[in-house]
Amino acid sequence: RIAKVDVTGGYVKIDHDFGGAKLTSITSYDVTKGKYEEDNGISGLSSGPNHDGLNHEALVINFDTKYNQFSQELRLASSSAKARVRWVTGLYFFNESSTQGQNIRFGDNGVLLFRFLSQNDDAFKNTMGFSIADLKDRSYAAYGQADGQLTDTLSFTAGLRYTGEEKENPSYD
Repeated sequence: RIAKVDVTGGYVKIDHDFGGAKLTSITSYDVTKGKYEEDNGISGLSSGPNHDGLNHEALVINFDTKYNQFSQELRLASSSAKARVRWVTGLYFFNESSTQGQNIRFGDNGVLLFRFLSQNDDAFKNTMGFSIADLKDRSYAAYGQADGQLTDTLSFTAGLRYTGEEKENPSYD
């Protein structure tokens, strides 16, 4: 098996107190790149090219992935914990994209189950398949909440959130 993953990212959080309210901004960005190979050899069979020049792999799958993510939150909140009514309101945005490539190779040994089921010794022998998926996700939200103490024994909490989301998942085979 071969695997390599590189992850880079970070975030910035900024707070500003206006006296009666506190503004918070949180921005985040991450990038992940990965390559992975899986060799699903069959016990007793050699894997990879050998001295006879033939490829004795049964099934090898290569994955290649790139993933980007960005998010931004702006939040305004009451800054006094002792106030009768405390509140928070904000906006949130999230965007991600991912490209995933997959290469599937059946070696000289093919997949023995497919060969057995098809009654054909050459089924899936030395064949290849390839696919790419280009995924996108975008989400945005607005929210608000208030809570407070009406009497010594009675409190309330009320909140509302709206979220919109768009997803794309085309696949190219």
